[in-house]
Amino acid sequence: YLEFNRNHSETSFLATTCSIGSLNECDVSASHPGNLVGLPAITWLMNEILGYKVQNLSVINLLFSIITSLLIYIVCFKICRKRIVGLIASLVYITTPILNSFHTTTLFETSSSSLILLSLLIFIMYFEKSRNNQTKIYLFLLLIVVNVFSLHFKRENIIIVSFPFILFFIHLLQNKKNLSAKIHELLPYLIFLVGLVFYYFYVININESLILERDYAIGNSFQFKFFFPLFMMFVRGFTKFSWFYIYIIFTLIGLIIIIIDRKSEPLLLYPLVLL
Repeated sequence: YLEFNRNHSETSFLATTCSIGSLNECDVSASHPGNLVGLPAITWLMNEILGYKVQNLSVINLLFSIITSLLIYIVCFKICRKRIVGLIASLVYITTPILNSFHTTTLFETSSSSLILLSLLIFIMYFEKSRNNQTKIYLFLLLIVVNVFSLHFKRENIIIVSFPFILFFIHLLQNKKNLSAKIHELLPYLIFLVGLVFYYFYVININESLILERDYAIGNSFQFKFFFPLFMMFVRGFTKFSWFYIYIIFTLIGLIIIIIDRKSEPLLLYPLVLL
């Protein structure tokens, strides 16, 4: 199935599998540039405990989908302080056809999204606590563990480093005078993020995944020239009724509300940036 690159080469953190041959006698192996070893490691553990089954990874993704629906509810409640908003958001996630197609697949997106949401929730909870609260220390340690763990699923999960900067922007938006105090409070986490970025580029060696993509992406896949055609593909897909039902309209209304209500509910900027 998916295996860790035992040679500890430059692609050792990428999800690697045998494309020709068996795991015991592999003639040609292949690595996916964007997917890392986090999900394969969980799958390996499940295979070791319950025995190998083709459906194991689908079961894992189904569990991650259930966790995600709960996290959506909690995060929405934290942001809007209204349980009905969290309930509706979770219901949208559960019943949207295109999202349903991910719930029992063997793709990495489900687990990746779940861990990003978990990182956001712990981050919000961490900065809700008073400065000398002992629970704050535990949340900080948990935040570190979850951030490091999530970074080993998909390279796009580096988006988690944006959370404190969104917090700074929110404080500027609210014209709060204690911004320097908030920066001082954030300092330990910012130091950790510097180390996390270093780990991302020099230990996980994410640049190697970009090199692997150059052959079929015609250069660096994160070039701005790819943005417009990919964005138009997203728009065309988003407007398909069979994929999103009437939630297309709800999403547009939600974005308008975020823009209008950005000062009274500034935490709404978090889902906007993640979108």
